[in-house]
Amino acid sequence: RMSYKLGPMSTSIEGEWDEVFGVIKKCRDAMRKHSNRVYIVIAVDDRAGAVNRLQGKIRSVAEKLGEEPKT
Repeated sequence: RMSYKLGPMSTSIEGEWDEVFGVIKKCRDAMRKHSNRVYIVIAVDDRAGAVNRLQGKIRSVAEKLGEEPKT
């Protein structure tokens, strides 16, 4: 199962390349059923060997702020 984090302006997902882009394609296909135009913005951070980066990044920022990570 892929990791994901829903935010107010975006959804971050973490997984293998083909798996992630498969999900993006499924989302696009679903949206195209309801509209003839779909606007997608994609940012990719492809780092070899990195796992569980979504929670790690949140934890790192929280630690720097002296706070408990919010889930």
